[in-house]
Amino acid sequence: MTETYTSSTSTHGNIKKLDSEHIQLGMDDKLFFDFLKPKMNTLFRQPGLDCVDRITAYSKAWRASN
Repeated sequence: MTETYTSSTSTHGNIKKLDSEHIQLGMDDKLFFDFLKPKMNTLFRQPGLDCVDRITAYSKAWRASN
């Protein structure tokens, strides 16, 4: 039998805190993210079928292992 529950504490405050923190990236990290941004934006706006298939396969594999 599996028991599930939800936390009674709110995570909203933690998320707000993370959003307000300013994270300083190194030059290598900044270049890496700047390189990925255009491709990620394209995938976000119009994901290809292969992308959706990979995400669902990953999700199914993760659920099967837990």
